[in-house]
Amino acid sequence: MNHDVIRTILFRIEENENHPKLTDEDLSCENIAPETVSYYIDLLMDSQFIEAIDVPVLNAPYKFHIIKRITFSGHEYLNTIRNDKIWNKTKNRLLKLGGNVAFEVVKSIAVKLIVGD
Repeated sequence: MNHDVIRTILFRIEENENHPKLTDEDLSCENIAPETVSYYIDLLMDSQFIEAIDVPVLNAPYKFHIIKRITFSGHEYLNTIRNDKIWNKTKNRLLKLGGNVAFEVVKSIAVKLIVGD
């Protein structure tokens, strides 16, 4: 799981929160392909960090979504990892754990860094 991509997607959703029909393609950029965004949108929905609607599209190469909003839990998570200095220190600690950890672990590490261990 790429937590940098997740953070970027959450920031992009937040930046476009007044967009009535924000889609996977709206959130993609030169270094994050739409199919990657789609995968992480599903994870963010599963984690209840965002509300989105699956939109069936015939012969689409990936799942399509309309993103409605970031939830309270999603805002809490994003606010915890918002600061670049805290985020970089959090990522360094994640590397020591192997990188693939749950959202709760990422948030826990960031909170400890914010309050000063």
